[in-house]
Amino acid sequence: DDNSCSSASSSTSITVNQNPVAGAGDAMSAICQGATSAPMNGSATGGATGGTWSGGAGSWTNATDVANATYTAGAAESGIVTLTLTTSGSSCTAVTATKNITVNANPTAIASTSTGTVCEDATISLTGGASGGSGGYTYSWSGPSSYTSSDQSPTISANATTAMGGNYVLSMTDTAGCVATDTVSVTVSPLPIVD
Repeated sequence: DDNSCSSASSSTSITVNQNPVAGAGDAMSAICQGATSAPMNGSATGGATGGTWSGGAGSWTNATDVANATYTAGAAESGIVTLTLTTSGSSCTAVTATKNITVNANPTAIASTSTGTVCEDATISLTGGASGGSGGYTYSWSGPSSYTSSDQSPTISANATTAMGGNYVLSMTDTAGCVATDTVSVTVSPLPIVD
């Protein structure tokens, strides 16, 4: 008898999935409280089909658009904030990439006047002040009748008219470019008419 055996073989295929790769993108320029960043410019490649940005106490716009997502800092948020990109869509374990953004605290503008209610022909004076933020403040006033001034504490007029009454807005900017505003009201009463 021929008892020889024939050889047998079998095969199987193995799929090796590509690991996801997260890229956080370029370094971020600082922003002020409540302001919105430039686009993240992140990337999700390799086995990833997408990703999501997270982090911070503020809010995100288009967080799942890894390149174009933007971050808006919270109103009370300041200092260094870490932003995280997490990959998605891969059969392999998700990976993350992080980067930081600096949130500068906003200053506080203080507008006041010692001449809140005056009669015509009197003097109107404004006082500007500021606190917080990065210091090095610059000031800009605007008001009725197209009034403007870059003085911190200007005298509007030594001969007030009723047209000068109204709200005067102080807008101030610190060295980080953060802006704050405050408003003060002035009333100019007409002189009595004597018959």
